[in-house]
Amino acid sequence: MEYVISHKSALEYWRLYGADDVAPRKSSKGDIDPPRSVSKHKRQNITLPESLPEVGRVSMEDSLGLSMPIDIMLSNPNARRNSQTTKQHVFVEAIPPSSLVQIKDGIAVSSPEFCFLQMASELSLIKLIELAFELCGSYSLPTVAAEHSQSQQQTRGFSIRKPLTDTKRLKTFIAQLSGVNGIKKARRALRYVAGGSASPMETKLTMFLTLPLALGGYGLPMPELNSRIIPVRAAKRTASRAYYLCDLFWPDYDLAVEYDSDLYHTGSERIASDSKKRNTLTSLGIVIITVTTQQIHSSTETEKIARLVAGNMEKRLRISKPDFIDAHRTLRKLLY
Repeated sequence: MEYVISHKSALEYWRLYGADDVAPRKSSKGDIDPPRSVSKHKRQNITLPESLPEVGRVSMEDSLGLSMPIDIMLSNPNARRNSQTTKQHVFVEAIPPSSLVQIKDGIAVSSPEFCFLQMASELSLIKLIELAFELCGSYSLPTVAAEHSQSQQQTRGFSIRKPLTDTKRLKTFIAQLSGVNGIKKARRALRYVAGGSASPMETKLTMFLTLPLALGGYGLPMPELNSRIIPVRAAKRTASRAYYLCDLFWPDYDLAVEYDSDLYHTGSERIASDSKKRNTLTSLGIVIITVTTQQIHSSTETEKIARLVAGNMEKRLRISKPDFIDAHRTLRKLLY
């Protein structure tokens, strides 16, 4: 193995190319084409290289369209030499099986789980939780090299893809390591993560509602995200779909929170579709709370939503001021 892409560069790779594991190709114009889709990752038990074949030499052709300098991971501390094209990191412990994904001859990238651990030493707890939602969700945030991404990303502010991992795989990976940099923060972050988020705003809303008071959230139970609800009985005859997805759903309380995006919930067809969905879910006895972008952006409105959710659960929000106000302000600052 010539070199292994790690840390921020690994995260940029996964954000650019999603779950595909074939290296991108250059077109005749020199642009980076997205990788070809394959059935699954080529996760392998690859040994970390002790050093680069030529210290600090990573050509633009081998950069895969990533931002320079590229984060590289080595196993020998004495061989670390930063350069204009590489920022080199050292990991001396034995890495768990399938921690690396080969993406090109001689080039591998940290798996999403290994990347999550590496980012734990570079991100705050809140940003690490947000990252875990993204990795376990069906979207990617834009990157520095966003010009190589799909045009949909430019419209949404994020791109759609299949989940890169899930909470079980992240927890299993972290459980195999101890005493490494960032491990305690990674374990703590995973207490507050659920899979299935379909957008950055769904992640923010979930974090606001469920993070503990000490971290600026409202301490509500974790919902299922984009949970599949299949109409039954009489509702099945009037339903327009075989199943519906609820953005946030608490099955124990028959309670759903639906995020109305400014971008996708406009127009007569979309309004009619949303109306049919709400009517069907209501007929199933599910209480639906609708939340808009403006409400999520407002601390006052978000608290009203949290109290409404708590009320439907017959719970009381025990907010301790002013400590909570400071924590919530910090949380908002980190998420926006």
